[in-house]
Amino acid sequence: MAGSQLWKNDSVGHQRIEPQGFATHRMRIILNSVTPELAFTVPHFYSSYLLFVNGEYLSSNGQVGISDETSQPHWQHITRSFKATSDTVEVILQISNFKHSKGGANLELKLGERVKMETLQGYERAFNLIMSSSLFFIGLFGDTQMLVPFAGHLGQMGDAYDLAALAEFAQ
Repeated sequence: MAGSQLWKNDSVGHQRIEPQGFATHRMRIILNSVTPELAFTVPHFYSSYLLFVNGEYLSSNGQVGISDETSQPHWQHITRSFKATSDTVEVILQISNFKHSKGGANLELKLGERVKMETLQGYERAFNLIMSSSLFFIGLFGDTQMLVPFAGHLGQMGDAYDLAALAEFAQ
């Protein structure tokens, strides 16, 4: 969705866009044909947002507000489907950020066929799970490699745990 990018002290006309604040983006999308099952994939926002499609609530993260007191950020990647009843889709995105050094969307909103968008989100979840698991096992492997010298030293001491010998060995 055009305009839904990070707020990086850019300028619109003579007005500077700060990372903190609130905004409303409106876009009208004209489809080639009426496709009944579409979906929006909404990326992680560094803030909170409300998304309306054709005047109806579709998705949100956190609490959108006009000040620090009335807003609450939340980070969550969401894919939501909706039924297109005409060849025109009106999208309204309300965003607020008062807590993070970056405001706006980290990535662009994506619109597509529901099945494809849900499949893409499934791929992303699988990728994140694989990456998290890999990091966990790399850390576990590193920890076990640090214990190998101690294991060899303990074997020489027999079954007794001599803490003084371990402390001397560690130095």
